[in-house]
Amino acid sequence: MCLPIWKAETQKTLQELSKTETLDQNRVEDIINEYLFKGRIANEDGMKIGLLKP
Repeated sequence: MCLPIWKAETQKTLQELSKTETLDQNRVEDIINEYLFKGRIANEDGMKIGLLKP
């Protein structure tokens, strides 16, 4: 369970990242959650492939 301040900071950071890198914030969150759920370590190639999917 996330503390409210942690969740707010996470959302703010994701918004900034998505805006700066012109990414779909929902897609970024989905990719991060998938990696966390599966217990995998994210790598650059995996993130690129995930972001390219429609």
